[in-house]
Amino acid sequence: MAVTTKQSELLVITGTFQIPGVGLIVIPDFPVPAGGWRSLSETATIIRPDGHKFDSQLNLQIAHFNIRDLSVSADRRWRVVPCFRQLTKEEVPLGSHVFVCATTVEMLIADVVQ
Repeated sequence: MAVTTKQSELLVITGTFQIPGVGLIVIPDFPVPAGGWRSLSETATIIRPDGHKFDSQLNLQIAHFNIRDLSVSADRRWRVVPCFRQLTKEEVPLGSHVFVCATTVEMLIADVVQ
């Protein structure tokens, strides 16, 4: 269970929250790419701060945040949200690195990188 040459780092976990029936949502989330987004699921490699590595299924899906402040832009209301259905906060501490297919990273950050 090592990071493969075909994987790239997607994120470093800065926050988590558990939603019963949904799973472990991890932060940061991502703006929806200009070309749109289709929810996907793939195997991610997680490297915890203590160096322990393991694989788990990661879902990347669009979510709508009901923000009442009208000055908040649409890109903050609609986000691509990473979610691990089978994991808990204890298994994925803050500071953990998440690696996924390089193509997925490219699709998510293509419009963000300046």
